[in-house]
Amino acid sequence: MSDYYFNAFIDYILGIALSIIAAGMFTIGAILQKRGTEQLTEKGVELNLSDIDSLITAAKNKIWIIGIILGALGGLPYFLSQILIGVTLTQPLQGTGLLMLVIAAFFYLKETLKKEEIIGIIILIMGPIFLSLGGVLDIEKTLPMDFRFIITLVIFYVLCITGIVLSYIFANRGKKPAATFAVTSGIFFGMGAISSQLGNFLLELNLGVLSILGALFGYLMIFIGNAIGTLVANMAFQKGKAVRVIPVQAVGNLLIPVIGGVVIFLQVISYPIFFIIGICFQLGGGILLVRLQAKMQEPIIPDEILESEKIDKEENISNEEED
Repeated sequence: MSDYYFNAFIDYILGIALSIIAAGMFTIGAILQKRGTEQLTEKGVELNLSDIDSLITAAKNKIWIIGIILGALGGLPYFLSQILIGVTLTQPLQGTGLLMLVIAAFFYLKETLKKEEIIGIIILIMGPIFLSLGGVLDIEKTLPMDFRFIITLVIFYVLCITGIVLSYIFANRGKKPAATFAVTSGIFFGMGAISSQLGNFLLELNLGVLSILGALFGYLMIFIGNAIGTLVANMAFQKGKAVRVIPVQAVGNLLIPVIGGVVIFLQVISYPIFFIIGICFQLGGGILLVRLQAKMQEPIIPDEILESEKIDKEENISNEEED
């Protein structure tokens, strides 16, 4: 019995360590991608999913492609962490990447934060802590694949796809593009995380061909979700700073898998009050940063234009006095 608890403890610690390592790889990868997009912007290249040439040009940027590869490799410790401690603990721990983000963005990208943004990020960091304190239990091996399970899974994908389409449309119409692209990316990553959990769950059921097909679907969805989510995140990087884009993206990336785990896989919440507080922190911090991002993207009249208008007014007054 003691060996059982010891092994479980080792798995728990290893799972946490792997999740934090994955968070670091994802964050550093995103920072490198952001630097790459800055170089692309300087060359007049704007990333667009429908513009293959822009994607080919981006792939030739060494810093950008290293960031993409590092982010992709982060999926390995992330998957292993999910197997050891489950998505509902692995995903909240990804919030540790926000701390790494602030440090890396400040020293490497030379990005600064306003007081309100620091408050928003602190709130977001508190979210995963409380979600973890909620004590969400792992998926029961006896969970039935009944009508309820299938319907909730279908509704989940429909809601995710609807959210992706709407936010992408808003972004392309110029409505808070950095924030809405970040939201779109977060939904893609969140959908990918649940798909990964679905694949793991179906494999453990040992249902033969059904398990294999379900697992393939789950792993295919996480590949698609992460690939497109990464590209959309880079589109957001060209519209706003990494320290503003990634925290907004993290809201969907962290909340969707946790809530999906409870609703779809019927994971039990041991301490609901902490879980609810964690969700409120995630939503509150995300909304604050979205509002700040939108405010910063409002058109500002350059100083040169103001100075020019001032000179014109002075000349007009001078001409009137001469007349």
